[in-house]
Amino acid sequence: TAAKKKTAAKKPPAKPVTKDVADAHAILAELSNAAATPPGEALAVDPQALVAQLEAVASPALLPDLLGALEDEDPYGILWSVFYLAENMDDAYLQALLDAMPGLHARAPRWAETALIRIWNTHDEPDDCTPAFLAQMKTADASVRAAVLEVTGGIARDLDDLVPKQRAALAVLVDALGGDASVFAG
Repeated sequence: TAAKKKTAAKKPPAKPVTKDVADAHAILAELSNAAATPPGEALAVDPQALVAQLEAVASPALLPDLLGALEDEDPYGILWSVFYLAENMDDAYLQALLDAMPGLHARAPRWAETALIRIWNTHDEPDDCTPAFLAQMKTADASVRAAVLEVTGGIARDLDDLVPKQRAALAVLVDALGGDASVFAG
């Protein structure tokens, strides 16, 4: 019998990495390394200059990378600029945050809490993004919704840090997820 030649299934060509994306990855790596600098040690780079370079090439396509760079151990507060850059991408940020929430919560729970609190601080304000967040959350995977509930559970452990308006806003979120919002009462 004649052997039949097997042909491999053709994969679509890999999406080429643009120079901007490559530059952004390199900049994020430098910022992450700087953020990991132990307290008291001099920084080897100028974080402000790196952030300016990152801002020049940032786009919503980089949101997973920006959120992926966040780590709780950042004694110099370098990653705040990365967070602000991501946060300023509005609805694209909200969706990217939801997509990243399970991993972010596992890796950097304080950043996950900070991100949620900052979203819910807009509740009933002129720049209220909570309806858009809730709409996106309704179509999110169950693991994402579970991660958001876990993050709110972490926030609930420090209720003394929240003002009544924040508690009420977080109760709306937890209630929308089917969780027990009573912890935010009072």
